[in-house]
Amino acid sequence: MRAAAILPLMLLTACPPPELAQRALSVTSHVLVELDEVAAEAYTHAHEIAVIDSDTREQYDRVMGPYDALERSLRVAAVSLHTSQQALLAWQEGSSQANFRAMLPGLLEAMGEVLTHLEGVGVTAPEELHDAIRMLSGLLEDDNE
Repeated sequence: MRAAAILPLMLLTACPPPELAQRALSVTSHVLVELDEVAAEAYTHAHEIAVIDSDTREQYDRVMGPYDALERSLRVAAVSLHTSQQALLAWQEGSSQANFRAMLPGLLEAMGEVLTHLEGVGVTAPEELHDAIRMLSGLLEDDNE
């Protein structure tokens, strides 16, 4: 395992549960901001080529389909992150952690979709995305122990 992959896991084990969860969500948030910029550049580049190379709207849509899917997956992940953050805040204010735990599978799935769609447009996923997914998975594993 690479050192970059070990650091987030070490950070997770040194925190109480709500702080651990906040760190995982913070890493996820930073990754989504970074990926939004990367995806925007890839989308713009693909659009410029598709406009020139496509003779019909259908051809353009076919070329841009994977980029549209990436953009949608980023929006879904952002909404899922926001919902998870709200559930974490409620937990920190005395509510049950069950609501926060219930949000994690959806957030994890959304981040997995982002990864899939990045690969679908030929963009190498940054290691931070894999770190975020590992951290979120770790929170779920803690729940199952």
